[in-house]
Amino acid sequence: MRALILAAGLGKRMRPLTNEMPKAMVLLKGKPLLEHVLQNCKKAGIEECVLVVGHLKEKIIEYFSKEFEGMKLQYVEQKEMNGTAKAIDLGKEFFGGKDERFFGKTGEDFLVLSADVIVPEKYLQQLIAKKGFDAVMLAREENHPEKYGVIEIDAKQNAVLGLEEKPEKPKSNLVNAGIYKFNKKIFSAIAKTGKNPLRGEFEITDSIKILLKENAKVGFVLCKERIWDIGSLEELEKANKIDS
Repeated sequence: MRALILAAGLGKRMRPLTNEMPKAMVLLKGKPLLEHVLQNCKKAGIEECVLVVGHLKEKIIEYFSKEFEGMKLQYVEQKEMNGTAKAIDLGKEFFGGKDERFFGKTGEDFLVLSADVIVPEKYLQQLIAKKGFDAVMLAREENHPEKYGVIEIDAKQNAVLGLEEKPEKPKSNLVNAGIYKFNKKIFSAIAKTGKNPLRGEFEITDSIKILLKENAKVGFVLCKERIWDIGSLEELEKANKIDS
């Protein structure tokens, strides 16, 4: 199994730290956020990763180079910060089934992770093991799901029925954790994805909605343990204070 890791973010809410380093290189418990993510990928059995880089990308490439703990690394640059769908679409040449430049195997399922979202490796393993779906989302429970992207599910089929961003009346208490497994159908959906009118970017959740409209099978894995989602200085400070 291979993974695409999104590490191009500007980290505006983590300034001034990110004035001189990429968000992915901000330290959590003495190690860059991205190093935590890569270590969990390694523990989950990931063999090869493509890193989507952008802001101060040289610092990431210099630190990690072409290999990390036996995992092969490849880099692709996101020159325009225009959304998660466009970032993931940069993986098409590696995972879309048409290009053999990346370590030989293309067209297979692959994981998508963010450099600032850290989950226990066992949930990455569960995503990998989930079969029979075109896309699988990692979900988490929230007491106030209306503040997040809510996932509507069919519990019997263990399937996702719909997604809704910050709904007034949530259809479940499950929200999107921002980690996925896709097959190459996602690239066709991304090609049909327009700019989100609220955020002004191309969002991968809109691409997943297109998959659902086209009767693709979308599943989910529920994470019942702590997820580190480090989006601000406050969240970083809180995470650094809590024992792992």
